[in-house]
Amino acid sequence: GAAADADDAAAVLAALVACPSCGTHGAVTPELITSVDNLARQRRAAGSLRQAGLRAGDRVAILAPPCGHLLAVVLGALRTGIIPVVGDPLMPPGERTELLADADPRLVVASPSDLAALVSGPPTDLADVPLGRPMHYTSGTTGKPKGALRPGAGDPGPIMGMVQLIGDTPDDVYIPTGPLYHSGPGGFMGIAQALGQIAQYQARVEAAPMVEQELSSLVQDYELEKARYGEISKQHQ
Repeated sequence: GAAADADDAAAVLAALVACPSCGTHGAVTPELITSVDNLARQRRAAGSLRQAGLRAGDRVAILAPPCGHLLAVVLGALRTGIIPVVGDPLMPPGERTELLADADPRLVVASPSDLAALVSGPPTDLADVPLGRPMHYTSGTTGKPKGALRPGAGDPGPIMGMVQLIGDTPDDVYIPTGPLYHSGPGGFMGIAQALGQIAQYQARVEAAPMVEQELSSLVQDYELEKARYGEISKQHQ
């Protein structure tokens, strides 16, 4: 019911504040992710996925709170041909069940501990470039959410063209302010990291300080809505 969904949301919010998979960083304290460090995590994540029996073309659903480990799992999967299905960790249980039934993943990564386990596996070799693209789901505004999987992989040309258009340099810092399960923030964050391997581009990725303020406001709004829900429930008992 609604109360159970609210409790699930509260648990995920707590994980966002202090994600144990990445040590002490959480979403409140910025985490610096260098492409070199992330590459090591990608190799271990890819090794774990292979050890779990996943092969090129298989899907892994990633519904865990965002952090550096999540990025490593996504890129490690892509560079071995495995398709990551990245979703909102705050998704209500009913929607999550429908998404997983539709996506049909071989593996579900749903918690910080799952992410930590994957990036602790045996390292394996990776392709120089991603061998696929992540699968994202639409918001469901006009019906049930639909999985979108874009064709094309293995060609760094479009990425390099975008970098040249934007004017990125090796000294730039990418600051994502949106959720990593969205194709925009997650995609650009992946590009910043992938360039470290494709073009010796030593990009850093840094969480924005404003995230702390936004998260604090979100928690306050949640507590307010929870209190209102409790009052309304009492009135109708």
